[in-house]
Amino acid sequence: YTPCLFNVCHCHTDTKTAGAYTVNIMGVTSSLEITGKEYLQTYRAVLENPDGTTKLSQHERKFCSHCASYMYAWDERWADSFYPFYSCIDTSLPVIPTAQQNHMMLESKTDFILVPPGVSMDNMFERFPTRSIAKWHRDHGYFVPDEIPS
Repeated sequence: YTPCLFNVCHCHTDTKTAGAYTVNIMGVTSSLEITGKEYLQTYRAVLENPDGTTKLSQHERKFCSHCASYMYAWDERWADSFYPFYSCIDTSLPVIPTAQQNHMMLESKTDFILVPPGVSMDNMFERFPTRSIAKWHRDHGYFVPDEIPS
């Protein structure tokens, strides 16, 4: 369980589907409880390969077809975890100083969305960070190994 909003994604698909400031946190899939499952829908982006062909992303973005809220992301390659969108979380989460934030997928960031001042160059990544979400939480003392969020 990784409760900190620290890993800001600037990829084209997240910006288009969820807004300019998408933040990755991680939950335990077995703890996921959904009210209104009949409204839950899946969006999978079409990705372009270097040769110009396209493929369907394995990464599933779940959203509510009733209110259009982006709920969470899930990927069968990492089936034990899901990645809730911060606006659908009803509990308090730790506040992370800007200097500790990671900003990832900068290679596809739109020009008009800025990385906040104070973010270290060591925390900016053209693609993915060098540390996993779980490792970042362990390194900063926020990882919750034995608790499943309620």
